Amino acid sequence: MKPDFEALIRDCFQQPEDLETLTRFNAAFRPHLLAALQVIARRDPSLAEDAYQAAFIKFIAIFRDGPQPDISYVPYFIAIAKNSLIDEIRRRRRHVSVDDFFEEIIKLSQSDEQQRTE
Repeated sequence: MKPDFEALIRDCFQQPEDLETLTRFNAAFRPHLLAALQVIARRDPSLAEDAYQAAFIKFIAIFRDGPQPDISYVPYFIAIAKNSLIDEIRRRRRHVSVDDFFEEIIKLSQSDEQQRTE
């Protein structure tokens, strides 16, 4: 049985500071949204998890700001999560792993050695 997301969202707007209400929303919404994010981030499941956590922080801020007229929140939250995934991918691309860094140094030093012996 699919959770009633609209009712959960309505409850969160009515009680944005209530931990139990936010936990119920998270427990229902998280598996569905993570599944969608993991389709995009198949190679690295941690990307989807990090994106969901960033998105959930944004959801809480939205609940605290109060409902806005004419917004369908389920698709809106999905869009926020997908954008959070894109942000996470961009953030990680700016960082080079230590292994990759040393691999590049080794390649450069080997290339320098070859040039000196030629």
